[in-house]
Amino acid sequence: MADRHVPVSGIMRKYLVNISILILLLSGCAPMPYEDLSGDSSSISIDRNEYDIAAEEKGESIEVRFQSVPGARSYGYGLSSNDVVRFSKSELAFSSGYYTANISRDIFSSSDDGASSRASGGKFSIVLFASTRNEPVDSDWIILNAVDVSLSLGIAPNLTIAERGETSITLDARSEAISGNMSYSVSYGDGRIATFDSVNLPYTIEGIGTEPFEITVMHKYIGSGAYCDQKQTLSVPEYDPRQADIDIKIQDDGSIALSGIPAEADALSNLGVVSVGSDNTLSLLHSQMNNVSGTATLDSSVFGSGFYVGSVRVVFYNNDPNDEDAIISSAIDYEAELSAVKTDERIGRQCYSVSIPVSDKLGLTDADITVSGIPGAAIEKSFADGVLDISIGTGELFSRTAYSLDISFNIPSYGKVTKSLDFTTASFGGSYEWKYDDSNQFAVIVEPAPDGSKFNYYVYTSPLDNKYSGEKLCLSPLFENDADASNLSYGDEKLKAYRWNNEKWNTSSMKPDSLSKITTTIKNKDSVSADVVSKALGISVTTKTELFFKEKADGTCYMVFHNEITNGPGGNYLRENPSPNPDNFEESPYYYSLVRLGDN
Repeated sequence: MADRHVPVSGIMRKYLVNISILILLLSGCAPMPYEDLSGDSSSISIDRNEYDIAAEEKGESIEVRFQSVPGARSYGYGLSSNDVVRFSKSELAFSSGYYTANISRDIFSSSDDGASSRASGGKFSIVLFASTRNEPVDSDWIILNAVDVSLSLGIAPNLTIAERGETSITLDARSEAISGNMSYSVSYGDGRIATFDSVNLPYTIEGIGTEPFEITVMHKYIGSGAYCDQKQTLSVPEYDPRQADIDIKIQDDGSIALSGIPAEADALSNLGVVSVGSDNTLSLLHSQMNNVSGTATLDSSVFGSGFYVGSVRVVFYNNDPNDEDAIISSAIDYEAELSAVKTDERIGRQCYSVSIPVSDKLGLTDADITVSGIPGAAIEKSFADGVLDISIGTGELFSRTAYSLDISFNIPSYGKVTKSLDFTTASFGGSYEWKYDDSNQFAVIVEPAPDGSKFNYYVYTSPLDNKYSGEKLCLSPLFENDADASNLSYGDEKLKAYRWNNEKWNTSSMKPDSLSKITTTIKNKDSVSADVVSKALGISVTTKTELFFKEKADGTCYMVFHNEITNGPGGNYLRENPSPNPDNFEESPYYYSLVRLGDN
C-alpha cells in the first residue's frame, strides 16, 4: 500500500521522532499474535510501505483487516490523530497474523471530521493506530497507516443559488434533497450566519449588497439515514443589472420552456444558453437566431450529447452574450436523468453493464466520476471519449434482485452531484437439461418462487427427463419449513418428490422407507442446500442435496445439482457423473450442471 500523509499532532510528531522505526515485518518474520505485553518496554516497529491494511463496507459497519504489530498492546482507529477510539480485545478477531474488526460507519456523521475524512474520488479515509501501552493517552498512539473505503453513504445534497437579487440571494437544494431531514448552516459576510432546515427551502437571505462573495454551507442530516454530513463553499456572483424576470421551466422531456420574455429581449438578434462564472462571465453552451415572441421552447440537445448537469441561464444578445445590452434570465439548475440517456444496457442474472454518454460541455475526466452503491460487488468504471462505461462482472450480483448504482459527478464550478441508476437483475427461470447419453440425463423446470416464499426459486420435474412420472413434482424446496417434514402420509406430494429423486440417483438395493429429518440452508438467493436424513432397513443415511445457479460471461446459465451421501454405513450409493467438467462448475462426479434451454 502506498504511503499516505496523515495529519499528526505536535505531541505525536515528537513521540514518533523518538521511536526507533525497525523493519521487522520482512519476509520470514512472522507477525506476533495479540497478547498482553504490559511488562515489555519495547516500542512498536513498522515499515509503513509494507504494512497491510484493508477496509470494506459490511452493511452498517466497516470491516478493517490489518497486520499485527510486534510490541503492540493496544490498537485504535479514528478519522485523524485528534480523537483515537481504542479497540477492545473482544472487538479484534485474530487469524494468521491479521486482525479483523468492525467499525460503525456512523463515525462519518460528524460535521467536522466527517467532511475532512472524505478523500478524492468520493472515498472515506480511516486512520489506524497502535500503542505500546495498555491504557494509552493521545500522545501514546502511533499512526500505522490510513486506508480508504468506498461507502454507500449518500452525499448531503448541495445548496445552489436559485436567484441573485440586487440585495438578496435565494438558496435552494437540488432535486435529491430529503425534504424536512436536512439542516443547513450558512456563513457569509463578516461573521453572519443563517440556519434553516430543508422544509424552509427555497430560503432567501437579505441585505447582502451587489458585490460577489463566498458563502460556506454546513450540511447536517437530521435523524437516521445513510448520509454523510459535509461542507460546501458556494460562490455568489456579482449582481447583474442586465437580469430580466423571464420564467424558465424544465419540462419532463428535458426541454426548457421560456415565457414572459420582455419585448426588449425579443428585439435582440440571438438567443443563447450559457453557464455563468462567479464574475458573471457568460460561456455559451448553445446559440441560435432569436425568432421567438414572448415564449419559446429549447430542446435538451442544447446541452450536448448525453448527461448534463449545471447552473445555466438564457441570454438574449446582438453581438456577444457578455455585452452590456444583453438581457439574461436568472440562474436555473438543469439536471438530465441518467435513465433517459443510458445506452447499451445489459441486465444479466448475476451481472450488469451500461454505457452513459456524458456531455463534453461538462469538461469531466475519469477522476471526476465515481460509482458505488452495491456493497460487496466489484464495480468497474471507465470514462473515455465522452462515454462512461460501467460493468459488474458475472457472479457479483444475485438474480431477481433490485439494485441501485450511485454515480457521482464532480463538476468544476458546480460541485458534486450524485445520481441513482436503478435496475433489477433477470430471472434464472426456465427449462434446464444435463445429458450425457440417453440413459444419463436429468431435466428440470425452474420457476420463480411464489410471493411470500423465503426461497428465490422452485425446481420441478420436467417431461424432458427420462424418469418423468407424469406428475409435476417439486424437488426443491421439499418444504417451505423443515418442521413440515414430520407426519407425512404415504400419498403426500412432497414424499412423492423425495422418493422420485431417490429412485433416480440411488444405485443400491436399499430404498429409504421413511424421511426422518431435513435441514435446509439458504446460502443466498441463488444457492440452497438440504441435508436429508432417511432410514432404510433401520439404517440412517444423510444425503446433502445442493442447487445453485451460475451465469457465464457469454450469458449461458446453469443450474448446478450436487447430490452426495455425507453420513451412512460406508460407501456412496449415488449415481456419478461419468465426465464432470470443472469449467462448467462440476467439481466432482457428484455434480451435474444443467444448461438452460430457454423459457418454460
